[in-house]
Amino acid sequence: MINRRDVVVAVCASVVTLTAAAGLRASAPVMGSRIFDWNALEAKPTKVGSVRTVVQQPTATLDELEMHITTLNKGESPHAPHKHPDEELV
Repeated sequence: MINRRDVVVAVCASVVTLTAAAGLRASAPVMGSRIFDWNALEAKPTKVGSVRTVVQQPTATLDELEMHITTLNKGESPHAPHKHPDEELV
């Protein structure tokens, strides 16, 4: 049987969820179909080469899509082996 406490908890959870979702949408617009111009991607120097940031924003199916292009100097590696909590495509 649903009691008053259950209703209060459900309403509070709904408010928190909707507030968080609205905050995510307000912080960055959802990315749609795009074309990326290589010439518009600024190469920023790093210790081992350079990096070009392509995109870092939510999509219709992802909380965040982050893409970058790393160019390594001859004989360098980007970092030690590691694991990601989410997917990574190389």
